[in-house]
Parts: sequence; structure tokens; C-alpha cells
Amino acid sequence: MSWLISFIIVCKFWLNHHHLLTFARHATYGMIWLNSIFLMGQAFIPFPTALMGEYPMNPLAVSLFGAVMAVNTLLFIGLQSYILRNLIKPGMISAQVPHLMQKSLVGVISYLFGVAAGWFDVHAAFVPYALTPLFFITPPQGRRGLEK
Repeated sequence: MSWLISFIIVCKFWLNHHHLLTFARHATYGMIWLNSIFLMGQAFIPFPTALMGEYPMNPLAVSLFGAVMAVNTLLFIGLQSYILRNLIKPGMISAQVPHLMQKSLVGVISYLFGVAAGWFDVHAAFVPYALTPLFFITPPQGRRGLEK
């Protein structure tokens, strides 16, 4: 089960990463470094997922999972911010940029809520952990509408 959760979360990040890269005019050295750091965070996801799978009632294991997800989301926001500020293709509507950044922050807040909840009731932590990927895996409205 842990493997499946890890796979779904990595897929969620990959889908959003793929979409984000369609905004970039080209790759820069800075973007490649940020992308590599994001990849490093993605490579770490199976560890806390397996730990949570092995010890699902342990507050530390459950909270560590949420903390790693929050950090990965922050790494994605860093890459997203760099691309949207420095590399956005001509013709992309910049009015959508704040909405994209706000939506990404929802993930951080949700995962941090799960981290805090995990110390009081591990079952409560699983709610934001389960709902957050669903929020991001569905295609946002107007994805095609971002292009002029």
C-alpha cells in the first residue's frame, strides 16, 4: 500500500512538473539546478512513505511523511516561481501566475496541517494526505486557456 501511495504522489508531482515546463521558453543553468534539487526531493519520497506504511500509528512516522511532502511542494514552488518569473513564454497570460502560485501554497498548508494533526491523532493526518494529491492530480480549469 505504501508503494502505491508513493507512486501516486510522485505521479502527481510529475504531471504538474510536466505542465510547468510547458511554460518555459528554454532551459537555463539555474532552472536545471532547481529542477535537480526538486528531483532529489522526489527521490526521497519512498523513504517516509515506507516508514509510514511500516508504522502507521506512530506520530513521528506520519508527521515525517507530511513534512517531506511539504518540503517537496516548496521545492516545486521554487522551480515554478523561477520559471514563471524568468522564463515564461511570450503569449502566456501573466494574470494566471498568482493563481498558480496560490494553488501550490494550498499543498504546503494542507501537508503542514497533516504534520500537526499527526501528533494529536494519526487518523486525522491521513485526511489531508489523501485529499491533497486529488486536488492537484485533476486538471485545473483553464489550463488550455493559459495560452493566448
